[in-house]
Amino acid sequence: MLKRLAKELCIYILAGVVIWFCIITISGGESVKLGISEAVDRCMNIIIPSLFVFMALSQILVSSGLYYCVSMPFYPISRFIMGIPPQLFFVFLLGNTAGYPVGVKLLSDLCQRKIISQRTAKIMSCFCCCGGPAFYSGTVGLAVFGCTGAGIAVFVSILAANFLTALVLGRAINEDKKTSKPTFRLDGRMFTDSVISAGKSLFVICVMIVFFGAFMSSLEYCGAFSFLKNSFSLSENELVLVKSCLEITSLTELSGSPFYLLPFIAAVCSFGGLCVIIQIAALGVDFSLVPFFISRLTSAFLSAVICRFIYPFFVPDSVLTSVINNVKFVKVNNFVPSFCLIMMILLLTLKKRLAFSKTV
Repeated sequence: MLKRLAKELCIYILAGVVIWFCIITISGGESVKLGISEAVDRCMNIIIPSLFVFMALSQILVSSGLYYCVSMPFYPISRFIMGIPPQLFFVFLLGNTAGYPVGVKLLSDLCQRKIISQRTAKIMSCFCCCGGPAFYSGTVGLAVFGCTGAGIAVFVSILAANFLTALVLGRAINEDKKTSKPTFRLDGRMFTDSVISAGKSLFVICVMIVFFGAFMSSLEYCGAFSFLKNSFSLSENELVLVKSCLEITSLTELSGSPFYLLPFIAAVCSFGGLCVIIQIAALGVDFSLVPFFISRLTSAFLSAVICRFIYPFFVPDSVLTSVINNVKFVKVNNFVPSFCLIMMILLLTLKKRLAFSKTV
């Protein structure tokens, strides 16, 4: 009875949020439009250029069976230290270097191909989630601190936290630890299918980012962030950290090179933000987000602790003691290349469907 009432209450709350969102979208149209425009700009200039190659590459590794060759050199680490199936170490590698959703996308593909079980995908998703060194050194290091070392310190902290999480959860995987060789296959159709699959996944990611851009603009318009700032006496940078818990790219709004906030930045980046979690839920296998959410909170705490002790080794004393002019995020114009990439994927999809219709 109580469970049914709680479920109905959640439904009514969700309905209320949707109605509120519709009202704000109408009354604050210009603000919402600006948020959508900025989100589209991030997708075209940042997300698509940085993620597409890695997502296509990971799909090729799975489809061709080459993931076995990538994983085997790390057999001692995966088998005897981490306790995960040796042939799956490449998921840990790409999941922690290629970008937030890539690891879960890989696990989802492996699960759909019956290479791993759904339970294994659930467990490994808890420690195969990281923004990658390029994201942290550029978006966090250069954009906020003008120092790539600060971003690398954040990345190393998150990587170490994920490794510690893998040491604990990896041994709970009941997957066969034997290293049976997969069937290797390399052909033109496999490459085409991999590119199309990566394009579809990127579309899901970008749609979620655009929606979240509108939602964040609605919160800004109705004064939710101002109320939060005044109620808890938050500084501008502390408010940015709160926003980053919703959308991780908000970190670029930090000002003044706040090195003292690096442990908190590491924690937020390890958590990933609500937008990233929704993207992962959209791309991943059908499983409850509760264990994943708990594991990200645990990893966030570990990342903060680790970063507190290691970041002085990555940031020179001269940088820490000097006044640095804050460098805003460089808005590289990748709109045209990203648009051409989207059109290419659409053409490949249409060509594949046309070839199929001719055979029917």
